Formats: sequence, structure tokens, C-alpha cells
Amino acid sequence: THSSVEFSVTETSFFDVNVKFDVKGSQPYMLGLVESAEFDAAELAAYYTENYDYLSATREDVNFSGSILELLERTSQKLDYGTEYTLWYIAKNDTRVVLEENVYNWSFTTQDFIQGGALEVVAGEPVVDYKTIDVELKSNGQHIALFYNAMPSYMATAYPDDNYIIEMLLSEGVQHITNEPVMAKYQGTEPGEKVTLFAVAVDADGKIGKPLKQEYTTKSFEYNDLEVALTLVDYKV
Repeated sequence: THSSVEFSVTETSFFDVNVKFDVKGSQPYMLGLVESAEFDAAELAAYYTENYDYLSATREDVNFSGSILELLERTSQKLDYGTEYTLWYIAKNDTRVVLEENVYNWSFTTQDFIQGGALEVVAGEPVVDYKTIDVELKSNGQHIALFYNAMPSYMATAYPDDNYIIEMLLSEGVQHITNEPVMAKYQGTEPGEKVTLFAVAVDADGKIGKPLKQEYTTKSFEYNDLEVALTLVDYKV
């Protein structure tokens, strides 16, 4: 059996949502959060029936309003933008059997980024070595996220315009959820290789700005005119 439980989302953002969560007449229970694509009520019911002692629920009645991450005591984490999540709830019962219909669950989606922003990424003075490139990235305004990626320049031709670049950065780039500058690092180049750095910033409204496309060349080995004379002293067959 379940206690009375209600859940609703009151406000969404890119990396969190505010919720109301009310439980009355509670038996001990526990909460979990997964991306909706990974949620399976039948699997959870079967797992906690077989491993009932893992259902170490200790929560009491609660009337909560605020961040879902705070509710789940995950204050150091963030949700992913534009992602559907499912919150699930299981209460203990006297039979030690969890039924699929008793795995209460609710789905919600965080806000997604959209194109059309005016922010531009500003690249600092690069530190270029033979096989590494380090460059500080910041925006010309207030950003909430930075994405970057780098590749040999011959591969960069696969991204001919801003739309291709943005799609690549959001799916394959290094993601930094921060309003601070970040240090972009690229390793594994060859000496004297041309490398193209891509980067984009997202403003406080979730608008993706204009991508940066900047080419760098790693240091090349240099050779002198050294001559070496060899003298055979002895040999054995």
C-alpha cells in the first residue's frame, strides 16, 4: 500500500526544476530520479522485491517546495538541459512485495537551449606546444555554459556553417556549465599540425550564441646542420 503522495513541477530551468512534493500518512519510502528513457517500473518492482532490504527508506511525511536536487539531497549535481526525467517513489509495505503499479512516477523536462543568441566566444592568447594547445575561452557578456571542441583542420571542413558547428558542439563538445572562463585543452596533435578550435557560449536565457572557429598550428621540430663522423674501430662476425 502507498501513503498519500502528490508531486508537481512549479518552475523549470536548464539544470534543475522547482517542485512541490507532499506525502501524508507515510510508510517509510524512498525516491529516485532517472532519465525517462531508462525508467522501468516493472524492473524496479522486481529488483526491490528480490532485494527488499535495499529499500532502506527512512523518510517521514514531508511537505516540500523547492529544488528537486535539494529534495533528493543532490545539491552538488545538475540536471541536463532539454532532458526528460522521471521521479519514482516506492513505499515499504507489510508484504515485502513491490508491485509495478505501486512504483509511483512522474515525468518532467528541463528547459532546452535554443539558437539565436548574440553572445560570442573570446579566445585568449594560446599556449602552443608541439603536441598540445591550451587557450582560455570566455564570452563577451554573461554566459551560463560554454562548449568547445578541437580537431585537425582537415576534419574541420565537415562543419561548413554555424548550424553544423553548434550541433557538433552540443553533441560532441566538452561541456562546461559555468559563468566563468574555461581553459580549453587539446592534446594528441603532431608537431607542425594545423588544428581548428570551435567554441560557443550560451546566455542566461538559454540562447546559443555565434560559434568561434579559430585555427592554430602546433610548434614544429627544427633541425640543425650537424654532421656526424663515424670511425669503425673493430668488428666481429
